Amino acid sequence: MGDLQGSGLLCNEQAVRKTVRILLEKCKHSHVDYVEIRCSPLNYEYGSLTGEQILTAIFEELEKETQIKSSVILIAYRHGDKQKIDKSIELAKKFKD
Repeated sequence: MGDLQGSGLLCNEQAVRKTVRILLEKCKHSHVDYVEIRCSPLNYEYGSLTGEQILTAIFEELEKETQIKSSVILIAYRHGDKQKIDKSIELAKKFKD
């Protein structure tokens, strides 16, 4: 999510979806045909959304885009809380396909 990384701005579904759409539009404008989104959905759980809901919103927006191929890279901070790292790993396993 680039410059918005770790921001409380991404704590609701509409903001997450809009951010992905803006990113994809910028990619199109710059003639980018492949993008990797690096994020930590668990860091955006400030509001009522879970990491799974956040990641679902990201993937749904990416699936709407047919011109740009994409991947999502989940971040787990190795110096962070072990439970949060484990939760990130489980989240990645749910969305691996």
